[in-house]
Amino acid sequence: MIFLILNTLINTRCNFKFVPSTLPFLPWASVEMVLIEIADGEQFGRIVYQSCNRLLCVYFCATWALPCELIDPIVNRFAVLFPQVHFLRVTVHVTPQLVPEHVRNVPTFHFFYNMTQVGDFEGDNPEKLEDYLNRLTRDPTTPIESTVDPYAFCVPIRQVPTRRRRRISSRARRLPPLPEHNEETEE
Repeated sequence: MIFLILNTLINTRCNFKFVPSTLPFLPWASVEMVLIEIADGEQFGRIVYQSCNRLLCVYFCATWALPCELIDPIVNRFAVLFPQVHFLRVTVHVTPQLVPEHVRNVPTFHFFYNMTQVGDFEGDNPEKLEDYLNRLTRDPTTPIESTVDPYAFCVPIRQVPTRRRRRISSRARRLPPLPEHNEETEE
């Protein structure tokens, strides 16, 4: 009972709204050890190659997206509760070269085992994330059919255009200026 009261007090003090009963608060666990922030493609490839017999959960997120802010603490807790799973966080606007073309919304979760994708889903649904993790930790070789959830709370990725310099051809620069229009010449 005291454990639940402390958990609730700590979570409400941190402005954390979602407190599921299946996720205990573990203050002694270190999230940094299991949740890896991906900085570049070389690091991503090295981690995927080294963890070929472990389940990987690749979490595509953005700092400006509200659904990502809502599910971030839950992903941190799942990273502690499932130590046999490597959680990789890919921030889409920091490392856009690592985001596949079929990832259109954030948050998006992709699950890999032995370098093959075994499941994926979009949205900030903690129950679905827990279900995927439970099913894939029991049997990671059986892929999960991805279904589209029409009620998933996710945000489209905004493609920020790169700033291009406007090029003026050399021919356009050499053209003479247009003659001025005079009303006297028309009469």
